[in-house]
Amino acid sequence: EAWVTSQGQQLTRTLLGGVMGHLSPSRVDADYGSCAGVLVCLTQVPGATLREWVEAALTGTGTAGLFAVLDATGRVAPEDKAAFVQNLVTAADEAAFRRAVRQFSKLCRQRAVVV
Repeated sequence: EAWVTSQGQQLTRTLLGGVMGHLSPSRVDADYGSCAGVLVCLTQVPGATLREWVEAALTGTGTAGLFAVLDATGRVAPEDKAAFVQNLVTAADEAAFRRAVRQFSKLCRQRAVVV
């Protein structure tokens, strides 16, 4: 638990890299070992702030905001990223959470996002 709290932001950034195009769709959401599965597990860690970690990865600056460069390319609009974050944090259940991850991954693949 302490490790996740201290390394959660980096782990989230790495998982989102997979979601955004580094991994095949089957690894994005296949089971608890997939990107979506690990993100689901991160939502259950007491004191973990998955929303902050996801927002930092998508919109932050420096190494935390590796994917903020996508704003400059226009391939994934800020509105799309905001909708993804909102869908994650408001997911009523695990199925909705995983669906949000799959949809964002599909959007990134369709727009040929490379991170």
